[in-house]
Amino acid sequence: MSDLAFQGFCLYGLVCALFVRAVELLVAPTEESMTLALTGVRVALGLLGPVSELSFLENSCWPFSWLELRLLEEGLVKALSTPEMEPHWRRPLEGPPRMESEVDLHIVMAMALPEHPAVVFLDTVEAQARHHLQQVLGPNLRVVGLGDHATATLDAGLMVKRGVTEAVPTTRVEITMSGLACPESQAGRHHCRLKCQVLGECRATNDALAEWIGKYVFGAATRRDSLGDNAWWDAEAADKEPIAALIQALRTLSPLREGDLVVCAHPTSLCLMSFWATWRFADELAVRRLPMLLHISSTLLYGAPGGAQGALGFLRLARDLLTGPFPLMALAEGPFLSAQLFDQVGVRLASCPALALYLEDTDTGYLKHKASERLPTVLVTRARLFNHPAGFFFRGLLMEFAIINQPMADAKRGHFWFSEVPSLDEKADEVRDIGFGGGGDPWKSWEEMARCAAAFFVPSDIHQRTFIELYRMNVPTFMPAVEWLLRLPLAAPFGAFSYAGALSQEEKGSENHRIYPTSFNAESESPRTLHHWYFYSDYAHFPHIGRCNSIPDLLHQISVADLDDVALKMKNHSDLLAKGVEC
Repeated sequence: MSDLAFQGFCLYGLVCALFVRAVELLVAPTEESMTLALTGVRVALGLLGPVSELSFLENSCWPFSWLELRLLEEGLVKALSTPEMEPHWRRPLEGPPRMESEVDLHIVMAMALPEHPAVVFLDTVEAQARHHLQQVLGPNLRVVGLGDHATATLDAGLMVKRGVTEAVPTTRVEITMSGLACPESQAGRHHCRLKCQVLGECRATNDALAEWIGKYVFGAATRRDSLGDNAWWDAEAADKEPIAALIQALRTLSPLREGDLVVCAHPTSLCLMSFWATWRFADELAVRRLPMLLHISSTLLYGAPGGAQGALGFLRLARDLLTGPFPLMALAEGPFLSAQLFDQVGVRLASCPALALYLEDTDTGYLKHKASERLPTVLVTRARLFNHPAGFFFRGLLMEFAIINQPMADAKRGHFWFSEVPSLDEKADEVRDIGFGGGGDPWKSWEEMARCAAAFFVPSDIHQRTFIELYRMNVPTFMPAVEWLLRLPLAAPFGAFSYAGALSQEEKGSENHRIYPTSFNAESESPRTLHHWYFYSDYAHFPHIGRCNSIPDLLHQISVADLDDVALKMKNHSDLLAKGVEC
């Protein structure tokens, strides 16, 4: 066929024609007409790319979307497999689900009472708990933070510090941090940057726990059958990797010998293994049996020994620790993680959002050194999407629309400042190059992020601390609305959905049953599943966020928004969250 045959070819026009033809075939549906319609719809979806990387229909004047195509395909497949079912291709997406009972506690802390470990809950309005703390707290409370993520661990520690300071102002809270890795891999570099920015520790050094994390969490040293299904409570468990290595690492941490309370957030698997190891082997480790505040900020199976397929023993351990008579107070960092935990091990936990208190409550916190100047440019946050051709096409289209519409005009940075573009100042470059030989890097400091007039946040997961930090710094934030967001995991899968594994229905209990799975492959799963879980995220519930249906809608919202007023409203809501007020 000659090139002349393609003159006037319009990709979206052909896709639209196939869509209209499929709808017409369903006016009087038969098995034959539905089969023809399904074939046409699948051709249309194929033209848009394997992961819809060529689908920008929402930015065009064509009167339908990728989501309508995808739901039409789903409806036809169900109708053909169930003869009595009509092909309800226009069956709307469900509304926001009724949230399960969740309790937002600003301050939840655990501490050891003399001769008797106990869990103490402290809410800002519970006078009885406040009085109790006043009776048991001494002049110092030594908080030991464990975990690989500086901000997640410190956030939990600062929740404790705020609660104690309010209840007993005379008690001095000291927070130490262990396990903060500085990985050599490109993917883990941001851990090193955070360690420098949050704690001011800018040397590329690791403690023993950080080395363990580098080998068994970031590395590939954990073997599928290293523990087996039932080895967690066996006497021989301490002799098997990775537990033996973890015990050895914990033995070297002096804060565990002197502390009063452990806080941990990420990864959840490390937190639970460390709690179990210190309580079971306290004598061998020469450490005290300390209570733990666990603020779960990762999926349960991330970093778990044996991988997802061989983790039944770990799942049983998690269930036993979370439900047993231990001084372990656990909260999920958001309703989705709470729902996923229930789906995996049958345990219900309250949720408490991340608060990003380190932006205010530390010497290096951004809010203590806030710059008043804001540059007239929009930060586009780093996202895995931009490592995929879909992200490349999206970026090009965004820039073309921006050039035409001119939502902002900053001669140095352009209309949109993408994360991989060089930084705004030399200091940020120095932090970025810690332990590595320079080179481009998408990491951005809080100062850089907050100097932008606004941000376009592109999610890489169903919950993300960058979103909370932008909100806490009162940076007017725009992001894809739910129907646009549904396509993102096709090109860049969300990590929270990627770790499959759960106890049997019998072990979890008969009441445990969900219509929508919490672990799935976005390419094969119905869009309705991610749509359901979207409403369990901060993205859906935080007010004053610009949720955009397309690039033109994004540019329009930016152009008409009163950014100063939006920033003030974000600040007011953040202050309410930090005070523990349920909003």
